[in-house]
Amino acid sequence: MILTSPFLKNEGIRSDLVKRYLTSKWLRKVGNEAYKLYDDEIDIFGATQALQDQLGKSIRIGGKSALSYLGYSHYLSQKNETVFLYGKYKEKLPVWFINYEWNEKYKYYAPNLFDKELNEYLTEFSRNGISTMISCAELALFEMLYLVPTEQSFQEAFLIAENLRTLRADKIQTLLENCNSVKVKRMVLFMLEENDHAYFKSIDVSKVELGSGKRMIVKDGKYNSKYKITVPRDLHG
Repeated sequence: MILTSPFLKNEGIRSDLVKRYLTSKWLRKVGNEAYKLYDDEIDIFGATQALQDQLGKSIRIGGKSALSYLGYSHYLSQKNETVFLYGKYKEKLPVWFINYEWNEKYKYYAPNLFDKELNEYLTEFSRNGISTMISCAELALFEMLYLVPTEQSFQEAFLIAENLRTLRADKIQTLLENCNSVKVKRMVLFMLEENDHAYFKSIDVSKVELGSGKRMIVKDGKYNSKYKITVPRDLHG
């Protein structure tokens, strides 16, 4: 795990003690105001735990990465996969996080996707003895579709959505009603309906603001008149 200066200070470890621990090779510097035990191997998963628990940030693993952790995209290779991180609108990563040479690739987004507090849409996930909060499957779906088509292909997102057979309709409903992106809301509804998920029947589309006008999601696709979006011509292979 990563030990930040605010955490060490809270534990009663003064800056002079930190310097002594560095000299004695008990601690090693990760960056400005961040440390680790000298021989520890750290990763982005553990770093998000420090961001949340020690620095009070909302930054979390989300989108396709969260769905992968939760077992919804198990057919995809996780080796060398980019870790997708999300935070509140305009929330910034600490400098030590940005400058550290991680073994994993990551991309961070702080979009204006929701105005509401998202704590109830997070779920605890444990790995290698470390627990951190990641996006729940319902929120992760919205986060993944936010990146279509620039960072995420429509086809792959559709295949992942095909596996989302146990989502909670009430969570989807609230997220739909509070999402700021018309494009994302239209794609969520299209994918859940197209995949014939049973819980889709419980979603009240009349309460969802879907805006006006057409949205071209993919080039040279076919037009879906119900949700006014262009989608790939052959989604089902």
